[in-house]
Amino acid sequence: DALLLVELSQLAVQLPRGVYVLPSADNLAEWHGVLFVRNGAYRGAVLHFLMSVPAKYPYDCPAVAFRTSLFHPQVDIKSGQLLLAEDQAKSPSGRYSIVGVLKCVKEIFYKLRLQPAANPSAAELCRSDREQFDARVKESVRDSVVRATSSHPSSLISIQNEETAELQRFREQLRQASLQRISSGALTPKRKGREPHAAPQTPEL
Repeated sequence: DALLLVELSQLAVQLPRGVYVLPSADNLAEWHGVLFVRNGAYRGAVLHFLMSVPAKYPYDCPAVAFRTSLFHPQVDIKSGQLLLAEDQAKSPSGRYSIVGVLKCVKEIFYKLRLQPAANPSAAELCRSDREQFDARVKESVRDSVVRATSSHPSSLISIQNEETAELQRFREQLRQASLQRISSGALTPKRKGREPHAAPQTPEL
């Protein structure tokens, strides 16, 4: 838990652009996240996911499951479970990190990997008929946008505004989570021997 708390305190400046995560209030091993895809075949997608941290972390890799229905070679069509490239998520020291895993999660939407596949049908379609594959991907993107904006029925906000709002919510939740853990003595607010980080910048959309 101590390692996860340290990683939590560093998230605001280390998260991959377009990715926002926070642990559950009552379970530090369960992290909820959302990914905004800006380019590539999945451009415009708003994808919610759950990351589960194993008991032997950082030596075992966290598991990631998408809560948004997604047509992707590396995502199980029924469970949403991501077949993560664990070798890429691991650091040279042989350990995993929350940020390292999230970078791999983001990368699957920019660099398609067809083998091994969690969804063999998607992988085969990508190889044999890219036009049809892209059409199925666009359906996933549309579905993700509908789901993301369904919680705002009175507002016709754009995805750009939604991401800005998500960033604001993330910053506030992260601040509250850090303050809560600092007040409980679970998190040390300052770490010696390190330069203070600059305030995170609003993502370029």
